[in-house]
Amino acid sequence: MRQIENDGELEKTYFSVRKNFDEFMLAQESIEQGSLALFAGSCANCPREKCTRIDGKECPFKDKMRTSLEAIGFDVSKIAKEVFDIEILWSNSDAQPPYTTLVSALFFD
Repeated sequence: MRQIENDGELEKTYFSVRKNFDEFMLAQESIEQGSLALFAGSCANCPREKCTRIDGKECPFKDKMRTSLEAIGFDVSKIAKEVFDIEILWSNSDAQPPYTTLVSALFFD
């Protein structure tokens, strides 16, 4: 889990922290035989508008591509609250939250 304080440049900070967190999770996956990392949120390997999968083409980063916990049905907000006592805050069109929380997981065989 990573928490990012909203410093006024949340989107820029998010992608920097997210890249580092994803790389950390992939490194852990390579260390732990038979494990699989699931990432915090949707794919962040390339900008959405340049995603080759939108056009039905193969992902050039398929070795780094992982699904998110939410995509396979995990209630990440509930897990964060019950396990870590952390409230996940969501942005809306009117305001950004004071922080953003990234939750990833490493699953073992």
